Amino acid sequence: MVHSGVIYFIIGNRDRVMFYITTPIYYVNARPHLGTTYTTVIADVMSRYHRLMGEDTFFLTGTDEHGINIQRVAENKNITPQQHCDELASAFQETWKKLHIQYDGFIRTSENRHIEVVQQVFDYLFKKGVLYKGVYNGWYCPRCESYYNLEELEEDNCPIHKSKVDYLEEETYFFSWSNYQEKLLEYYADRPHFVVPENRYREIISFVERGLKDISVSRTSVSWGIPVVSTPEHTVYVWLDALLNYLSAVGFNSDGNLFSTLWPPKVQVIGKDILRQHAAFWPAVLMALELPLPDHLMVHEFFLVTGSKMSKSGGNVFDPLVLIDELSKLTGVDPKISADALRYFLIKDGPEKNDSDFSFDSFINRFKVDLANDWGNLINRTFGLMLRLGLTRVPNPDGLYDSEFKTEVQKYIKLYHQSFAQLSPKEALNQISITLKFLNSYIDTHRPWSAEVKERDNCLYHILEGIRIVSLLMLPFMPVSSEIILRSLSYHMDTIDLKTETSVYKIIPDTPIFLNLPPIFPRPK
Repeated sequence: MVHSGVIYFIIGNRDRVMFYITTPIYYVNARPHLGTTYTTVIADVMSRYHRLMGEDTFFLTGTDEHGINIQRVAENKNITPQQHCDELASAFQETWKKLHIQYDGFIRTSENRHIEVVQQVFDYLFKKGVLYKGVYNGWYCPRCESYYNLEELEEDNCPIHKSKVDYLEEETYFFSWSNYQEKLLEYYADRPHFVVPENRYREIISFVERGLKDISVSRTSVSWGIPVVSTPEHTVYVWLDALLNYLSAVGFNSDGNLFSTLWPPKVQVIGKDILRQHAAFWPAVLMALELPLPDHLMVHEFFLVTGSKMSKSGGNVFDPLVLIDELSKLTGVDPKISADALRYFLIKDGPEKNDSDFSFDSFINRFKVDLANDWGNLINRTFGLMLRLGLTRVPNPDGLYDSEFKTEVQKYIKLYHQSFAQLSPKEALNQISITLKFLNSYIDTHRPWSAEVKERDNCLYHILEGIRIVSLLMLPFMPVSSEIILRSLSYHMDTIDLKTETSVYKIIPDTPIFLNLPPIFPRPK
């Protein structure tokens, strides 16, 4: 609520705190590509993990719909900017649905609930003296909607997009960014894990130490934006507009109970190209609003194609839905399984801490090696042997539990949970891969197909327990495939709690097993 330039924060019940995780909202100048998909899958995996651990979770994503880029794209298509945004927002929602993205909130910056918050915040910051009027003279990249100093340009081009920048001279409102330089540096020093990984933490400190200049936060030459209430010839700078989505989507100044249970975010997942906006500008805005800052910014690197960053202009972007369809054509599997496979690949081979080169062949090879050979083959061998032997229930180990098996698997489970705590879903997935290799080695060593009945049943019990554990651990990454396998083990999906159920020897002897499961990860034709 705003009255005489004052924001009245509606505060609700602080007893119930949720795990609030966000992606950036995506610019609607093109359909979702592999880069935006990677960011979203990371956040979805993290969200699913925390939900499965019994935590209340809220996962936010959405679309960034204002700015000169959108205005120009719509003009070229001879439609209104709103029509263009409606079309692309639907494309993002459709893509996320097909990739099993389970978001709790989807915010669009053209929504009234967002526009109202942006106008309230802008008015409040101006009356507080944080914003002031002036004239901007300098360089601006319309592709990333960012301002650059001359020394930051690379051969007079944008350092991110390598494209032409515009020289602007216009009346603007400035945000007093320079006033927050020391406060930001103190904050970073007190919270060494605010930005992860460490190299990005050091990068943002170095950037702020070089000196912050007050930043333009309004435009008079862009009509497609949120107008400043007091001076409607100005529209709010797209980055200030976009960042405030993290507030507007969760009840800031409208729903005190929701906002107080969610704020601040636990994790905000971003790509390295928007580090400055999220790690230096966004915290300064929150400081000006006297709001707590996010716990962690989780920064990932880029997917490359033959060493170059993916870009629409470069013609080297990949549509995730096309990749899903191509895998289904090669293997005959349901597109839902192919979507799981793409999720797996993105985390396994994605650029969590280093740039990663993408090719369709690498995607198919990962499917063959990890899913068809390691996980799928383990299930096929085990279920196939039980079918041949006429075994339809979990065998009884007769009290002969393998201590080495328990020690090894419990070690991998512990490292899996530690990896999530350290914001590394990639390392958590690596622990599952190691577990699968151990299980395949276990069945090869104990050879249940040629063992005596007692040893055979003992081995099968342990392997089925391993399949159960792997399928549980894989739920955040491959939710559809994991559920199919768990249901074949008579699992009740509505009562899963990873805290208690990822202990060894939870599978119950004599539980029915539904063995007529077709190969879930068939080899590509």
